[in-house]
Amino acid sequence: MRILNFFINELYMNIDYLLFIIFIIFLFYNFDFRCKEGIRMDRRAPAPPASPAPPPPTIFSPCENKLKQLCDNSRNDSLQKCTECLTNNSTAFDEAKCESENYNNFCKIKFSPEDDDIDALMTRLNSSLDINSVGNGIFVSMIFHNGDDMLYMDGSGSILFPSLYEKIFISEGCNFGFLWDTDFLNKNLISCLFPVDAHTTPINSKNSQLDCIAELSVPRPTSTPAENKINVCSLAGVSSPDRCTKGLKTYFEHKGILELYASGNDEIPYPVNCQQQPNIKYQFTEPYVSVPLNEGTNCFRYIVDKFNTNKKSPDIFLLLSYPYNEGVFLKNVDNDGIEIHEGLKQLTILNKPKPVALFYAIKNNESIGECFDYESKLNLFKLNFTSDTPVIIMKFNEYLNHIIEISYILLQDMPQNAEML
Repeated sequence: MRILNFFINELYMNIDYLLFIIFIIFLFYNFDFRCKEGIRMDRRAPAPPASPAPPPPTIFSPCENKLKQLCDNSRNDSLQKCTECLTNNSTAFDEAKCESENYNNFCKIKFSPEDDDIDALMTRLNSSLDINSVGNGIFVSMIFHNGDDMLYMDGSGSILFPSLYEKIFISEGCNFGFLWDTDFLNKNLISCLFPVDAHTTPINSKNSQLDCIAELSVPRPTSTPAENKINVCSLAGVSSPDRCTKGLKTYFEHKGILELYASGNDEIPYPVNCQQQPNIKYQFTEPYVSVPLNEGTNCFRYIVDKFNTNKKSPDIFLLLSYPYNEGVFLKNVDNDGIEIHEGLKQLTILNKPKPVALFYAIKNNESIGECFDYESKLNLFKLNFTSDTPVIIMKFNEYLNHIIEISYILLQDMPQNAEML
């Protein structure tokens, strides 16, 4: 009994020490758990960065809001309708305190790069013309003008690319056109592309039933007349003829081109579809079918690589067709082109990019404005486009088959005639 009392007394005397030891153990355990949890937290993937704040909305003046409210649709229709709209609503615009500077550019078309950085655009264009370029080149489409106050978009154009494609369609007068930014292929501008000019118009003949049928210029051996016909609409996967099917028909019905493909040992690029994914080529040797391109190969790089790998060039077609490529971007635009406002609307509907600049091709030994219809076209451009529209000037050699240099000037700074330089 005495021994038990001794231990009880000792326990009471040391209870403070016992509680202290328990408290220390608790602190140590809690600290160790938090450290390990912290390590586990550190090993987790970092939180994604916050999305950048959207740009603040553009604030328009009462005049700008009124102009858009009353005349925006007319502006997209044509210059004439837009001008008429401004005149018919002059009272409303006066009440909105509109001044002449508000009117001057409202009805005009504005071309510019998406970021409005023309110097950056020039860097991209120059890079595309570098001999070692692996890009998509520069796409241009020449302007049609029928002698009135209206400008027309052709619906097809050409890709300029160093060493292979440095020729353009030229006319007797000034060679003006539209120019796109260098990402035009990534944005699905081109529907179909031909290694050389394919004469993609007129789409429709007097006998529309035959527009989808191509007569093989080199008949199949031991074949019937029916077997010497190709339905180019079926080949292109469409139900009615367009500029792409017309180009295929042109190639099939050209004996020299078909013979060239037959003897080419697959060393000459075929026409291609640039919109179907993956891009496809139309085979101009038996069995005349469409074949997907290799994974990751776009339609233009296929043509470039095929020529370069086999040490050939578009000049192999020289006696058969014009040696510049033809890329169709508005498949249903026929011979006479499409009025510029309507053409831009079509591009918007099709979710295709619009031009970013005007294009002016001249010979290296010529000055701006030396072509005979320069002054009339310049006045037409100033009537239709804003004064800050960039004009990309591309200088060629005297034969217009080699690019010397490119530069730019704003439309407002273009000399009125060659004598003003």
